[in-house]
Amino acid sequence: MSSRSDSPLGALIRSLRQRAGMTIEELAERSEVSPRAISDIERGVRQTPHRRTIAALSRGMKLSPEEASELEQKFHMTRVRNTAATYDSLPLPRISPEFIGRTDQQFEICEALSDDQTGAVVVVTGSPGIGKTSLAVRVAHAVEKGFQHVAFVDLGGLGEVPLSSVEVARRLISGIAPTAIQAPSNQVLDQLQSVIQDRRVLIILDNADNETQVRPLLPPRGPSAVLVTSRHRLAGLVGVTHVALPPLSTTESVSFLEQVLSSGPHNKTDLHDLARLCSNVPLALRIAANQVNAFPARTVAHVVARLESTEYRLDTLTAGDLSLAAACQSSYEQLDATTQLVFRRLGLADSAVVSIGIASLLSELPELETRQALDHLAELSLLDPTDVDKYTVHELLWLFAKNRLEQTDSREDLLRARATTDQRVLESAAIAGSFLSGSKDFIATDWFDAPLFRGDSSQEAIAWLNEERPEWHGAMHRAAAQNEHERLGIALRHLHWFSKVWHYQSPWADLFGLGGYSAEQIGHYPASCLFYGEQLWFLLSEGENHAQADAVANLMDQAAIEADSPGVLAWADYYRARLLLVRGQLTEALIPATRAAETMRAMNESAVALFALQQQAEVLILLGRIEEGLEVLRESRALFLTHQESIGALAATLAHANGARLIAQTNRETGNWKATIEASTIALSALNKFDYLPTHPLMAVILTFRAIAYEEDGQISEAMVDRSRIRELSELP
Repeated sequence: MSSRSDSPLGALIRSLRQRAGMTIEELAERSEVSPRAISDIERGVRQTPHRRTIAALSRGMKLSPEEASELEQKFHMTRVRNTAATYDSLPLPRISPEFIGRTDQQFEICEALSDDQTGAVVVVTGSPGIGKTSLAVRVAHAVEKGFQHVAFVDLGGLGEVPLSSVEVARRLISGIAPTAIQAPSNQVLDQLQSVIQDRRVLIILDNADNETQVRPLLPPRGPSAVLVTSRHRLAGLVGVTHVALPPLSTTESVSFLEQVLSSGPHNKTDLHDLARLCSNVPLALRIAANQVNAFPARTVAHVVARLESTEYRLDTLTAGDLSLAAACQSSYEQLDATTQLVFRRLGLADSAVVSIGIASLLSELPELETRQALDHLAELSLLDPTDVDKYTVHELLWLFAKNRLEQTDSREDLLRARATTDQRVLESAAIAGSFLSGSKDFIATDWFDAPLFRGDSSQEAIAWLNEERPEWHGAMHRAAAQNEHERLGIALRHLHWFSKVWHYQSPWADLFGLGGYSAEQIGHYPASCLFYGEQLWFLLSEGENHAQADAVANLMDQAAIEADSPGVLAWADYYRARLLLVRGQLTEALIPATRAAETMRAMNESAVALFALQQQAEVLILLGRIEEGLEVLRESRALFLTHQESIGALAATLAHANGARLIAQTNRETGNWKATIEASTIALSALNKFDYLPTHPLMAVILTFRAIAYEEDGQISEAMVDRSRIRELSELP
């Protein structure tokens, strides 16, 4: 006798089992459902068995289509009766009192949801911890008065078993129309559309897994609206408004911290540092603030100090049940093995911006397969596409990738991938640099098989070298550490002229120092002299450290002596003269400057002779020997006109601009303002010839000459324009 004779589902299963002539034990064996579970269902002890259990019993009893349909309907009626009380409200979560920014996104979402005719749908996406749900809840609270019903459902997109669209529809029907008798599974989605078609309903579908889960729930038309949040971009949905959430700005992050921190005021510098270390991600900011709030003796500076370590930063960003690593892990677990590999290997990259070529080499996969994996990562908001072939990963996700890398991949695999990538990067940097040097000397023929740089112009070479500079910079340091001296030297030699283009925040003094040492180790003293000379040049450009400059100059001189070549000795003279000129030792500078110019001229080294002659002229002019200086400048001008086609476009342009700069400087010294303006304009026009030269340091010097000349000549408005441009150049990063 059943103790719960009011269980229609249990009574039906018992009836069907007996009709099939089966005992509970026989049904258990055929259905793989335990005898205890079957007994509990039949007796009404289990009022709401899982759908999978009912399907297994149906198969075990080999029910006819009619019997299976009857069992399905009875199951759904039981589910409705026993779950309606659970879902009859679907209330909004509590609104977070601390909320900063997102003004533009809030306005865009509210505007879209205000359309009461087309079934508005908004999809909010973003990376883990970026604040998607907080924004959706805030917007929902703001607009709820414009709707008859507001229903919130967590779709469980990051769980092991996300809700099916049918289950979500049942919950929504129960919440919006609790008295409705729910239809069978194959009709419940249509029933949802019927329920909302004449109602003004706002449905918030939080934490969506994919388009298939969401698409059947969207209103095709009518007054209802849907707001979806997801880490997936859900690009397959059409006719929807997509809103992607970036990290907060630094100002917004600091304001958020000031709201959340329970004590204060706090040092602004500490707050800015904390925002930076949290990558302006709201969840990370919340966790960091909670760590301060939970311990009265702990300050913002204490948390900043703990977060400075990249090795432990993710572990530190944990407070109670809030964990940034856990948020990242939930997304990582959704990836297939190949995409996980590509994501992990991003932890080997030297930059947050990674090209497909670099990612392919690091992951040791073909570019097509890598591109597909990167697109998948972007679709899951773990990367941001920044260009056709480039993706950006914010620092906290990069640290997570690095952490997974160290836990998953073998050291041998990582060393191999990094070494292969470094080799290809240095080869490609040399090839790109050859477009500026005008020579492919010393580049091995097999380097041309599959370079990362695939352009065919100086402009494209400059763009590639700028974009990939963290990679080739890191590769050079690793080459030096691993005694790859020849490869480093070849790449650096071909980047010589690129170094004349990119100055701001440049690593050149450091890199040319590595080059000088590497060339010295393999006995290539001419290259060692040149590299040490370039290191000296950049040290002087950045503000001289006397002891360091003297040490480098001595290394350069020693390499020149070892090379035992007139040309190499002339190079050493050129750089030594530069050192003395900067120090104002003009009389001493004139000797090596003149010697370098005469030697290079005699050796028919046109490009080098041009700059050597110009340096000699500059020293003469500064010594007050104006006519002698102008005569040397005329000689350099004649040399330029004769050989400009053979010395390379960039070298010719810089030589032309520098010569005009010296003419302007001479006329400024003599007070000839119109001639100063004319010569300065010629120099500036030369620099403006290339897109990548208007930020060259020489530009600011020449603009200063012309601005002074304009002011002295009474052309004040023109001078103000030049002064404004000088300020812009001084603010470059």
